[in-house]
This record gives sequence, structure tokens and C-alpha cells, in this order.
Amino acid sequence: PPTSAEQQKIAFFLQSIDNEIVTTKLKLDQLKTHKKALLQQLFPQRGKTVPELRFPEFQNTGEWQENMVGDAIKTLSPSKKLQSKEYKTIGKIPIIDQSQAYICGYSDDASAVLNRDSEELIIFGDHTCTLKLVNFPFIQGADGIKIFRSKKPKKLDTKFVYYMLLHIHFKPVAYKRHFMELKDKKLLFPPLLHEQKKIANVLQSIDDEIFATTNKLALLKSQKDALLQQLFPHI
Repeated sequence: PPTSAEQQKIAFFLQSIDNEIVTTKLKLDQLKTHKKALLQQLFPQRGKTVPELRFPEFQNTGEWQENMVGDAIKTLSPSKKLQSKEYKTIGKIPIIDQSQAYICGYSDDASAVLNRDSEELIIFGDHTCTLKLVNFPFIQGADGIKIFRSKKPKKLDTKFVYYMLLHIHFKPVAYKRHFMELKDKKLLFPPLLHEQKKIANVLQSIDDEIFATTNKLALLKSQKDALLQQLFPHI
């Protein structure tokens, strides 16, 4: 533009969005660091039977109990799976597979729907070791995931199991199936279901904030890209 005032206004406007992107990215990094620290503090470290950080009302409720993951969970099998070529970008029902993306696509195939009652279920990527907590109807995408929940939900909360598995931080070793190894891992849990739920809810509140902040960051970046197209002439 011929006037410096217009140039400066455009630059100032775009810089304000850049500043918001930097601030939002910093907040997202801080939330992830906070969650990682809490996973270490709210669950017992190796060789311990109580965590470093415990809510005051549970200080005198005893040591955590031990069980094998395989003995504590119940696996579920879908009647139908969709292959990646069947994924759509829009649809009524989300598709979940073992990729890093929480939702990898959509479909309208009602015959393939799992979790119609919206239970809390854990999704484990057998090859990638990704963990996802799902509480809505979905469709399994392709092969390579295990779907499970607590075998005795009145004794062991499924959401707590999910965060306990995140604490274990099970990593993939080469390209192979890992579920059998996961089942042999030790699972520690407090004897009171109320304490399990409180731990899980605290961590989920951080996950909700991480999700909201991630979406905000993506929207800010999209807004900046759109404005760069609108505020400058096409050459």
C-alpha cells in the first residue's frame, strides 16, 4: 500500500495474532509438562506402594493394591472394522484406529458402531502403543487395536486404568504386537474407588484444557493463513 499507516496497521494486526499463537503454544507446553509431572506424583514410583502426592482424605487408607493388567481388564471385539480406504472426512460416526490422531475419519455405517451405551473404553494401538480413552459411540478402523475396560468397574475404575497405563509409559519396540506384553505389566490402584475416580478426574481436567488449547492454537494458525491471503494481493 502507498501509505505507511496502512502498512503498519496490517503488520500490527498480523503481529497481534502471532503474539497470541506464541502465548497459546507456551500455555500448551506448560499444560503438557504439568500433566507429565502429575502422572509421576499421583502414581507410585517403581518399588513403591503409595504415591508421592496423595489427597488429604486418603492419607490413611492404606497401601495401593497390585494386579496384572491382563487380570484386571475385559477386552471387547467389534463385529465389523473399516479399512482406511473407507474412511471419510465427514460423517455421523467417528472412526478410531491406532494412529496418533484421536479421530482418524468418519463414516455413516451404523452396522459397524461400537459402544452405543457410551461407556468409558480404552483403546490400545497394538503396534504403536497409543492409548486413547473413549466415551462415545465409534467405529474401529482397520486392524491393530485392542479395546478394553475394567473387568470389575465397581472395584477398579476404567478411567483410572487409562491414566495408570499412561504412567507406565509403555513404548513400542520395533513393529510388532505389544498387547501381550502390556497384559503382563503390574497395575497398582488405591483400594477406594473414590480415590481412583478423584485421581482420574484431576488428570482428565488437564486433558480437557490441553484439548481446548490445542484447538485454539489450530484455529489461530488457520486464521493467520486466511488473513495472509485476504490482506495481501494475489501475485
